[in-house]
Amino acid sequence: MKNKKTDSLHGSGKVIPLRPSKKVLKFGEKVNKFNEYSRNPDKFNKIFSELGFTYCDDDSDEGSPDSEQNVTLINKSIAGMKGITPAILKKHFKKFTKEGLIEEILRLFRMFDEVKEYYQSTIGDNEAEVLKKYKSSIENEFFPSRGDGRARLSVAKKAISDFKRVSSSSKAVADIMLFYVETGVRYTNEYGDIDEQFYSSMESMYEKTLKFITENNLKEHFRQRCEKIVDDSDGIGWGFGDGLCDMFENYFGIEG
Repeated sequence: MKNKKTDSLHGSGKVIPLRPSKKVLKFGEKVNKFNEYSRNPDKFNKIFSELGFTYCDDDSDEGSPDSEQNVTLINKSIAGMKGITPAILKKHFKKFTKEGLIEEILRLFRMFDEVKEYYQSTIGDNEAEVLKKYKSSIENEFFPSRGDGRARLSVAKKAISDFKRVSSSSKAVADIMLFYVETGVRYTNEYGDIDEQFYSSMESMYEKTLKFITENNLKEHFRQRCEKIVDDSDGIGWGFGDGLCDMFENYFGIEG
């Protein structure tokens, strides 16, 4: 089994404000710093050390760092600070002229990478490049170009959540969800038995992916990759391979 550093993000918990940072940041500054740190795995822990958030153990599975819900907890905390609702935002934008609204969108496009990537993915020809960037974030967590992978599941899953916000393609979303599981299976085959939390996360994402693929009529497009994951997980501990096999058969059936 590969020895891994203990990550402060692992273990069930939720994010709550702990204390203000040494410098009292304005709301806009805090949002900008949060966006910067949340996109950079090397700065992710500054969300806690600098912006004043921490994990508080509550023994809740839904608060686990491995759940997509947990990835958005800090976002919700910051978003709730001002109480901005869609109705308030709509009223705000009604004050703009057509030209003013265009300028506002362009300003957001220049300021925020996520806005830029959203439009590149939806109206440009760069969806493949945007997908590649987020898949690289997952790859780097498990197989970095230098050193050993840290395998922080919360960081890898955050890449999926972030991509969902900038993509309108069901096929691309299914692709990155499946890539997470493929990379995890490759990781455990490379380094040996990991732990129950790791396998539970992979199983959960695999089942979510199968459901998403089915709901969006993409089964034939992704069947081969889904089946290969089952084949590659054969014999892995914690009943992992058997669990994935059962899920595959539930969605794709048993070939005669």
